[in-house]
Amino acid sequence: MDSGTNVWTRVETLPARRAVVVRVWGEVDHLTIESVRSAIDRGFAVAAVSHAAPSPAAGPSVVAPIEVLVLDLAQVTFFGSLGLVTLLQAREQAIGRGIRLVVVIPPGHPIRRLTRMTEVDRDLELAASVDQALAIPPVGRHHKPDPG
Repeated sequence: MDSGTNVWTRVETLPARRAVVVRVWGEVDHLTIESVRSAIDRGFAVAAVSHAAPSPAAGPSVVAPIEVLVLDLAQVTFFGSLGLVTLLQAREQAIGRGIRLVVVIPPGHPIRRLTRMTEVDRDLELAASVDQALAIPPVGRHHKPDPG
């Protein structure tokens, strides 16, 4: 577990689900944003390694390529404006790398209200839980489901 001033992060690889989960706890502000960005970058690095072509000497790859990066913000207690910028940057990184980004923010969570007020939610694929994020079938490579 990585720790910033008031933030903790963990990157988990779920090969059977073809996913990597970046979990964030605590306060996301100007003092801790670099720890969060670093964790997201580590998640993308795990995905990139899973897409690397195996060398002929190594034989066939036994790990399926990562298709989705789940950013779990359910345990975040404060989310500053830099957090919103980081969400949009992560979305652009995901598009550039050809994987889906799903952001976990439970209904009623202050971050969910913040993303709605700033209309950032229009650009993100949101889920209520990690389980829900992993269960969402991909409709398109960078599908954002209709709000329902």
